Amino acid sequence: ALNLPANPPLSVGGYSNRSGSNGLEFTGPLSEMIFFGTALPDVERILVDNYLSARYGVAMTANDRYDGDTFANGEFDLGVAGIGRTGGVSHTQAHSDGMIVVNRTFLQSDGDWLLFGHNVATSENTQDDIPAGWDKLTHNPQRWLRSFYIDVTDDSTVSGGSVDIIFDLSEASMGAPLPAGPLSNYRLLKRSGATGEFTDITAASGASVVIIGDQIQFLGVD
Repeated sequence: ALNLPANPPLSVGGYSNRSGSNGLEFTGPLSEMIFFGTALPDVERILVDNYLSARYGVAMTANDRYDGDTFANGEFDLGVAGIGRTGGVSHTQAHSDGMIVVNRTFLQSDGDWLLFGHNVATSENTQDDIPAGWDKLTHNPQRWLRSFYIDVTDDSTVSGGSVDIIFDLSEASMGAPLPAGPLSNYRLLKRSGATGEFTDITAASGASVVIIGDQIQFLGVD
């Protein structure tokens, strides 16, 4: 609700470039500034704090909901985002450099969190570590080089639930061509560590596959 003039000067900690400067304004370089149009509820503030903690390697003293940004877990500290519920308020959708997670039935209790991030800045495909048995010569199977670490905290009050996991190719700067059928060409892959061979979990996850425009959507992932 601020009534700012056109092209207002921006200062942190004091007044600057205007009459009445108090000399307390910050004058050093800033790596990032984030502006919000409204006060954030606790659930969104905690998610933003986890993003900033992962991005800049600053340890959190409370509400650390993401372990993918550690050396032991592979430094998946790029584009950290997530969904969660606390204080009776849910944040139900999150984007991270081409992957979108949307709550279906997972956020049922305060203390439910699902955060994710990646560690590969390049958007391209690869045959490395694809599931065993996939015929590389005949069918040329490929996976996205960018993989995501997913950290789930499921409060014991009500366990389980599902989410949609959506891959948006244009948001990921993957470019043409648009995805096309058959739907069985698109698989959801998982591995338990930061390295090693992936496993096709499409059927086991309970997901149904849908293509809409440049999005490959895995709906109802357990």
